[in-house]
Amino acid sequence: MNQPFISVVMPVYGVEQYLNRAADSVLNQTFRDIELILVDDCSPDRCGTICDEIARRDARVTVMHLERNGGLSHARNQGMTLARGQYICFMDSDDYLDSNALQIAVDSIEKNPAKLVVWGLIEEYYNATDQLVSTVQVSYPTHLLSSRETLRPHLIRLEEKTLLGYQWNKLYDLDYLRQKQLQYEHIPLIEDILFSIAFVQDIDSLNILDITPYHYQKKIDSGLTAKFTANYYDLHMLRIRKLLELYQSWDLCTEEVKRILANIYVRYVISAIQRNCDKRSGLSCKEQKQFIREIFESDLYQTLIDYVSADSTIVKILGGLLRNKKEIACYFSGKGIYFVKNKLPMVFAKVKQNR
Repeated sequence: MNQPFISVVMPVYGVEQYLNRAADSVLNQTFRDIELILVDDCSPDRCGTICDEIARRDARVTVMHLERNGGLSHARNQGMTLARGQYICFMDSDDYLDSNALQIAVDSIEKNPAKLVVWGLIEEYYNATDQLVSTVQVSYPTHLLSSRETLRPHLIRLEEKTLLGYQWNKLYDLDYLRQKQLQYEHIPLIEDILFSIAFVQDIDSLNILDITPYHYQKKIDSGLTAKFTANYYDLHMLRIRKLLELYQSWDLCTEEVKRILANIYVRYVISAIQRNCDKRSGLSCKEQKQFIREIFESDLYQTLIDYVSADSTIVKILGGLLRNKKEIACYFSGKGIYFVKNKLPMVFAKVKQNR
């Protein structure tokens, strides 16, 4: 078989109702020089059978049935070993892609052969009965960049838009990825951003496209039905610390970089405070307040809090409470947000959309 230009790796687990749509959105691309690698991560439903049916319909499809369930990072890493393309894309199996997305990306590569291509997305919010209730477009202006000096300032702005960490809105130069020997770490919530940070450390070319062809499906859950991660705060502080260290290593830790990181920091801190209100945290009221006091003593707080300057009214208000060390106000703000998330999840989702 000839080497395809693009390899698409799609981990598959528990998505039998969405899998055909996701796979078809790749196979029906107007750009045809692709391969699709479906990684069945020991899915408990019919996904394994559906993967095989898709492969029988299209010779560009390869199926890998894993012997044990290893999670998203492991499935991506395994799929990567089979990839033969010049570029690689990772896609979730419950989302879908507009039919001209890869052609537009390839057209940009012909103009500027970049190590990384990034595009935008449409967040699609679904309620408990799987009805689409809201959409949000997330995009960034087009830039074709061919030097480290010109591309690095844009990466933090992409993170501000939430576009840096996602894996399914990118094409990676596969030879460069293998040269760097990059693999996904099994660190839930932040494996994507850690992979992106490692990849962009030394790249010298980047294409950013102002299109939004990726449809990201988001279920509007209440706090009680959403998955609970006990170390949410620690993981996201690691995320921010890695971004800060990246810009420090480049000697580019400007006022703008600190402002963006400070605003992101506030969002994650407040989210952690409201998550502590969940009974699954096991924290008493006294312990929740102690958690807030410890935030005020942390190194990231000391480094970033004075740079909070957000367009979002909510981030601005909550950032002010944190900056002024209003422990009780922060505590009750977290309780209020937790109440809205549980009792009015649609309202919570709407507010969250206003970045």
